[in-house]
Amino acid sequence: MDERLKYILRAKENAIKNNNKIMIDYAGEMEKKLLDEINRENMAKEYISNELGIVGENRDNIPIVNFFADGSYTLNGEKFIAKVKGIPTFELINVYKNNIHMMLKACRAELVNMVTNLLAPAPYYFERVAILARKSKNYELEIFICNMLIRAYDLYIKARIRYSLDTLLDPRKSPRYEKIVNRLPKAIDLYNRTIK
Repeated sequence: MDERLKYILRAKENAIKNNNKIMIDYAGEMEKKLLDEINRENMAKEYISNELGIVGENRDNIPIVNFFADGSYTLNGEKFIAKVKGIPTFELINVYKNNIHMMLKACRAELVNMVTNLLAPAPYYFERVAILARKSKNYELEIFICNMLIRAYDLYIKARIRYSLDTLLDPRKSPRYEKIVNRLPKAIDLYNRTIK
């Protein structure tokens, strides 16, 4: 059960115990509003899942990221933390920042976290993959990963707007995201040169 809902239900229960009619009514109104918000959040998650091609609850069925598919991520019951093999993605930075495979897994974990918790993926991992892909002259992967983040952010914003959820901050305004968008034309140019 959602933690926010648990809190409201406890408040309502205490109001009932104390026979406080005003608090009972207020808690009832808050419960209705929260249930509506939770419903909109669930619809937004479903929208993102459908757009990314995720089928039902099977989070391993993500066609957009099939090349990541070793199932090594886990959310392990901890809210809002993307993980790879039980390690939060932010802890991978120092040790694995030059390991393209671990950075790809971190990208996948961030996408799964977006679908699961409606949080925008951290762009750092996508940028690292793009940098490492260019170093290894894998321009196709660089283009793919840049487009993936752009699409994920667009879906994130569309879902939040579509279901009247607070958009908080627009992740597309971050400097790292702008770097990824700006490197895409160069990657496409480099790719086109290699196929000629």
